[in-house]
Amino acid sequence: MPSLFQTYKMTKDPKTGKMTPVLNTKGEKIPHPKYRGKIQGADGKIYKVTLTRNKAESERLLFQMQDEQDKIRTGVIPLPDKFNKALRRPYAEVAAEYVAWGMSQGGRGKRPWSPSNTRSRKYYLQWWREQLRLENMGDLNETILPRAEAALRELQGQGKSGKTLNEYRDGLLCFCSWCKKRRYLAENPVEIMDKFNDTPRTVRRDMTPEEMEAILSHSEPHERILFETALCTGFRVNELRSLTREHLRPEINRIWLSAEVDKGRQERLQPVTPELMRRLIAYGESGEAKELYRKHPASESTRRITPDNPLLFVPIHAARMFNKVLERAGIPKHTSKGTLDVHACRTAYTNMILRSGADTKTLQTLTRQTDLKVALFNYGRDSESHLEAAAEKVAARVFVQSERPILGQQENLATFNKNASPELSRGCSEKELVGETGFEPAASSSRTKRATKLRHSPNMFFDRTMRLHMIQAGIGLSRGKRSDGAKIGAGQPERRAGLLFCQPPDCLLDTAESIFIMPECFYAESARASHREEPPGLFVASSFYYEGIPS
Repeated sequence: MPSLFQTYKMTKDPKTGKMTPVLNTKGEKIPHPKYRGKIQGADGKIYKVTLTRNKAESERLLFQMQDEQDKIRTGVIPLPDKFNKALRRPYAEVAAEYVAWGMSQGGRGKRPWSPSNTRSRKYYLQWWREQLRLENMGDLNETILPRAEAALRELQGQGKSGKTLNEYRDGLLCFCSWCKKRRYLAENPVEIMDKFNDTPRTVRRDMTPEEMEAILSHSEPHERILFETALCTGFRVNELRSLTREHLRPEINRIWLSAEVDKGRQERLQPVTPELMRRLIAYGESGEAKELYRKHPASESTRRITPDNPLLFVPIHAARMFNKVLERAGIPKHTSKGTLDVHACRTAYTNMILRSGADTKTLQTLTRQTDLKVALFNYGRDSESHLEAAAEKVAARVFVQSERPILGQQENLATFNKNASPELSRGCSEKELVGETGFEPAASSSRTKRATKLRHSPNMFFDRTMRLHMIQAGIGLSRGKRSDGAKIGAGQPERRAGLLFCQPPDCLLDTAESIFIMPECFYAESARASHREEPPGLFVASSFYYEGIPS
């Protein structure tokens, strides 16, 4: 049964340090104005609770609390929410804790947030507090989802882009996820809030070689070295601004980038050419960048990442500087293909890597992108010349295949499986014409072996005329002998690793420069020789032969 009792006011004795009752002028203990009580909790333990100043009201509350605990113990009502204590915390207090955590270890690789990211997070948290009227953490419940979506739609009506709306969304979503992880919230109330379409409204176009040359030629010396570095490394503006003389590695032609500055929060060694390294060293030793920063002081946010001994001068508004260079060079900023801005130097760098024929791993390493899709789809651009060249190659392959007759379509394959006539084979004997396949040594011939050899040999694309030409030229070679029995001598065909090398017969000189007969396909170069005016190429034949006829 619950019990109600009254305590006395207590104070700390300055001499002993213990709590002692407060006495009145008569030396009597002064009662505490509020009543207290004892109840048995649902777990069977005894708990003391503080009630009101009114005795009757205190008794009523005490029995009500005991009745609730009894119902929980018997299973009539569920257990109370264990997050109730955290839900009573002020929203501003938890938001400040979240920002402090981010500035300590909230970035990639458990590194601190960047200054710009910290400012953005603070702004989004305050904006959401005003829009959703958040006072306590308990206000972040399931009812805020429709209100949050309505607030974002209002921003969309104001002309905000999809990328900007997603940044607002992520500001609230990441905070709620962080609170759930620390058990400040039972669930993330905005976990199912969808993203907006973040397709860019304007696309950066790729610089042409003529535009790059014009930009560099119309730039001031400090602007030229900046653009050259951006075009040869793909560094972003803040990455260029953070460079010092100590970041250069001339012995290996690399530029070191610290993890605090790199967007992916990883240390990098970016390869550069010896010519660019020489120019950067000379410009850094001149001290021009430091003098320009003295004449044009950076803003408070920019000064945080500007070193004391800068290698390059990057103004506060680098985009404005780039636009002025475009005007001097007579290059339009906006065209039907896209826009040119200072970040287009990174786009140009990525596309130059793609045009060079580098593999995807090299592209990912040089562009320093964690996700390869970003390099390919966000920065990669189509080239009209490459598209047309690829289309021409595909069409050439289709037309050649459609005009090439396939073995067995015009004549019966069994006709070619028979022995060649004496006139065409020029005395070929069955024993000498079962040669090496390139993988096995030569073996004696028999009807069974010849049938097996034909059955498992790869299909080749030969028409009847080509077969007869090869037979008449005496191509069927085995064991170092021609099909007519003559031994291979000087200037004769030669066997290497199971293949036969010889000059093409006269009847084939007008057909192609060189012919390659391989175990799985037949390929003839399309460039025709001009009646022996050019030296004929090598004739390469696999030794899949059956009585002088390639199988």
